[in-house]
Amino acid sequence: MSQKAMPSISEIVRRFLGSKDSLRFRMSSDAAASFTIKCTYLTLQFFAGVLLARLLGPEDLGLYAFTLAIVGFAAIVAELGFPTFLVRALATHRATHSSDELRSTLLTALLFVPASSIVLCLILMGTTRMGLSISTVGILMVPAIAMNAVLTGAMRGLGHATKSQLADSLFRPALAVSILFFVFLSSAEISTSTALTINILSSALAVVFAGALLWSCWPDKIQLNKNRRFRPVQVGRQSLPFLLLAGSQVVNHHTDIVMLHMLTTEHDVGLYRIATMLADGLSAPLIAIALVTAPILAHSHALKDIRRIQKVLVASHIVAFTAMLLFCIPVILYSNELITLVFGSPYIEASAPTSILAGGRVFYALVCFTGVALSMMDRPRTATCLTLVTVTLNIALNYTLIPAFGINGAALATAASAIGVALISAVYIAYAFSIDVSPFGYRSLVARI
Repeated sequence: MSQKAMPSISEIVRRFLGSKDSLRFRMSSDAAASFTIKCTYLTLQFFAGVLLARLLGPEDLGLYAFTLAIVGFAAIVAELGFPTFLVRALATHRATHSSDELRSTLLTALLFVPASSIVLCLILMGTTRMGLSISTVGILMVPAIAMNAVLTGAMRGLGHATKSQLADSLFRPALAVSILFFVFLSSAEISTSTALTINILSSALAVVFAGALLWSCWPDKIQLNKNRRFRPVQVGRQSLPFLLLAGSQVVNHHTDIVMLHMLTTEHDVGLYRIATMLADGLSAPLIAIALVTAPILAHSHALKDIRRIQKVLVASHIVAFTAMLLFCIPVILYSNELITLVFGSPYIEASAPTSILAGGRVFYALVCFTGVALSMMDRPRTATCLTLVTVTLNIALNYTLIPAFGINGAALATAASAIGVALISAVYIAYAFSIDVSPFGYRSLVARI
């Protein structure tokens, strides 16, 4: 009897992915492309941070970071929830062939977001006259950031997940890094306003690029100038609920920077910016795992396969915890040497908060995907409420710890609030679905075999 030949690796991959026209192939290719783009984006952001730290110094870097935080808040408000809303609305209208609704939704976003951006720019310029320490130049970034987000959301809603990331995640940071690197090589000194001007230029050109990409992927049968049902007020009301979740996430991300600026000095903000930059870089494995885990959780929930959900989350948390140990322990042990080598001796005081944030990432990895799980398991309101709890806890801890411990207190507050809310999410999942999703949940899985 002849033995059946073993299939080649390429044949196994082809069987797993399916044909080029299959949904599995498109999802797999989009996931791989998104992961590559995300890693490239994080790398470019890190290089930009290093160049800015070298060029500006701690005090000017602190003002730069604070300005970006305020601008980030304003941009989220200016977006009015449209980036996330467009993903769902355009995908729905495209599936139901509702051309009029699709046009009306996009035109409303393109009308409301620039208008709200201009209003917020005027408000922020007014606050600078009342003593708010924020660069006036940086305020001009609000429209560019908001429009980039809207155009990205529109392309995602039209089914172009990879193309939607090219402008804001590749073109913009690559252009900014190129300009900063040229300035660094020329040994020129720059101010905070100059650094923000570079950011504005790269963001504005990214808007133009994103607009061209959206035009290239716009359905030929749908003409924007032939809209018979333009209902901006109704569409605007539908987008506003998405503002709450997006806003709370951004507020939580920038709370420590803003609180430090209020309670300490711009020098301390600059030092802390280095710590958060390194901590964000350490989170790359968590982002990669989440990209793979999220669609599996959504599919398993649709099939009501709770045991598979537990398996996926337990395995994901074990891998995340292991990866964080491997990445974070060297940073914790050699933070002084790492910061001096990469950013320079003026930032040596950032080593302690870096170690605190890195240690927090290790413990956070034990239950870090519970927020993603709640969103994928049809619990978006719960995820939003927990995000608001995180914001509240983060503000309270920062207000308490920063006066006593400075930048170390900000790091402790950020790490503690993230871990605390992730644990609450894990407890909620255990209560609602009767499963343990932490790495210790493997024991119940083994017991069922």
